[in-house]
Amino acid sequence: MITVKSIHEIREILISHRRAGRTFGFVPTMGALHEGHISLIRQASQQSDLVVGSIFVNPRQFNNSQDFDLYPKSEEQDIAMLEQSGCNVLFLPDVTEMYPKRVGLTIQMGSIDQVLEGSHRPGHFSGVALVVIKLLNIIQPDVLWLGQKDLQQVAVVSQIIQELSFPVRLEIGATVREADGLAMSSRNRRFSREDRQLAPALFQEMTKIKDLLHKGQTPLQNLLEQGKANLEVKGFKTEYLTAVHKDTFETVLNVKLIKADPYSYHLCVAAEINGIRLIDNISLIP
Repeated sequence: MITVKSIHEIREILISHRRAGRTFGFVPTMGALHEGHISLIRQASQQSDLVVGSIFVNPRQFNNSQDFDLYPKSEEQDIAMLEQSGCNVLFLPDVTEMYPKRVGLTIQMGSIDQVLEGSHRPGHFSGVALVVIKLLNIIQPDVLWLGQKDLQQVAVVSQIIQELSFPVRLEIGATVREADGLAMSSRNRRFSREDRQLAPALFQEMTKIKDLLHKGQTPLQNLLEQGKANLEVKGFKTEYLTAVHKDTFETVLNVKLIKADPYSYHLCVAAEINGIRLIDNISLIP
């Protein structure tokens, strides 16, 4: 695996591969890698001639400076994991390489930036959009791989690709979970032993709501309110627990609508436990 830190060098390397007719799969990350990231690398290696990974903790998408400071970092371990899983080229820029001057550009994402993560983390998706546009411009991949756990981010990136006409196909990897259902996340490294035991409750509550919804015995609004109450009792500070359309992120409470097209709808949750913020989602397909 080749590790490259400058935009100029990564472009020079990839130009030679592109001239040779090789296809690129690209997996962007912020490091602190886990099996979820690695599964994307493996899938990309099966579908492309060359796999490009990146590690860049993007300060522009953190609306909380403390969260940025506490974001886990494990560069040497990450590099070893990428190399072992089939990554061919690693782009490893620092902040001054990606943002050499004060950033004056602000990306407005429209209605999707006004709900859920957008409303709870002002400016987050503007920062995501900026770095994604830069990375797509630098790498120019044939296929971009993202994980389903960050479902609203997937929708934001899909919007960027469509509206800015990037010639890239977006592929979504399934959320990778621990044996108890907890979605793998870099932030999981910050758990205390007690918090780690509580964390799977997010997935458990969503699964319970999904099962009861398809049994049709209780209105969805009541199920969501009860699920949120259950999380609060367990010690979570719940920001949202709701059902949405996976592309528009409009809230839906009409069970008939969901059952008519369950593929299009997901349950989404965001909750904090002892200062560690978690997000997760599951499809409403029975």
